[in-house]
Amino acid sequence: MLAPTVTGGGGFVQRKSHSPAVPAGYPWLKWQPDRVFHNESFMTIRGAKPTSELWADIRVWRWATAAFAILSLALLVAAIIARDPPDFSEISIVAIVRDGERHPVWAIRLARAAHQIAADTLRDEPAPPGRVYQLWLLVADRTGPRQLGILPPAGRKRIAVSPGNARLLAGAGELVVTLEPAGGSPNREPSGPAVFRGALERAG
Repeated sequence: MLAPTVTGGGGFVQRKSHSPAVPAGYPWLKWQPDRVFHNESFMTIRGAKPTSELWADIRVWRWATAAFAILSLALLVAAIIARDPPDFSEISIVAIVRDGERHPVWAIRLARAAHQIAADTLRDEPAPPGRVYQLWLLVADRTGPRQLGILPPAGRKRIAVSPGNARLLAGAGELVVTLEPAGGSPNREPSGPAVFRGALERAG
């Protein structure tokens, strides 16, 4: 481009230049593209980190956040495990499981907040060799039986249940006991005959 230049006589002459004209007496206004586009001190804020380092810092924060979340979950699980187990002797019965002649066999108690039930044997009921008695929950508006656990032949057994099953056990429904292979039904449904039943009493 052509840039005007001040002459000694006060006139102007045109000269070819690749940079803007600088008035006489103002050398500090000289156009310096190299300093603008190639000098790091002009391109970045003084003391700022390069982009690669900033991304590295972001990754560190992501890892720190994930580690904190895992630690929080571990502490929550530890707190749940460490809390005192429910005292089932002070918890009311939600169902009595009976045989075909209406004789009571098991009393079922529900600790809803702890997501546990207790099966108290009211009379010794050993299963045939290689078999177990498995407890299921039937609810009218639900599809299929919901597995609860294997019942004890004698004494009391605590059984952990899911939060959903704990909620359903506090409502209306029926408990069914089936005769299953050792270890329980191989499927999510009963594979053996129903041998005992009991209606749920609303726990409120």
